[in-house]
Amino acid sequence: MSKVARIYLVTLTALVGLANVAIGIWCLADPGSFARFVGFEAHEHFLHDLGAFQLGLGVTLLLALIWSDALATALAGFIVANGVHTVNHVVDLNLGGSPAQAWVLGVVSVALVAAFVLRLRQLGYVLGSVGTATDPRLAAFVRQKTVRLTTFRKDGTPAAAR
Repeated sequence: MSKVARIYLVTLTALVGLANVAIGIWCLADPGSFARFVGFEAHEHFLHDLGAFQLGLGVTLLLALIWSDALATALAGFIVANGVHTVNHVVDLNLGGSPAQAWVLGVVSVALVAAFVLRLRQLGYVLGSVGTATDPRLAAFVRQKTVRLTTFRKDGTPAAAR
């Protein structure tokens, strides 16, 4: 990828991610102001939900700039969105909904946190990428999964093991 394309990709992703985080916070902090700005009727709970999901989308985009694992990135973004969504359902119970909805959302959030921790353990707690190759001809293969080739003796033991 050319330098210009890389700069465009990173800059656009960062700007859209930051904009989504800002809009999410705005919807959560002052839903009436956001509704007036965009010109539609204010419904506090749905604007809080919109804020939760915008925040999750923004966090996902920003994490995608620094994490190389798609599953960990998606889980983290979803945890942010669903965690805030859970809080919305608890705080907005006076506006409708039921405690059962908040509990279900909370259980899903806890389950996703457990999945995220498992993924982190699977990755050895390394979420970044390795971007170097000792030989420039191998640079294109850096992001590919690796395969370990081993020669075996007649008795079934690896040749390198002694």
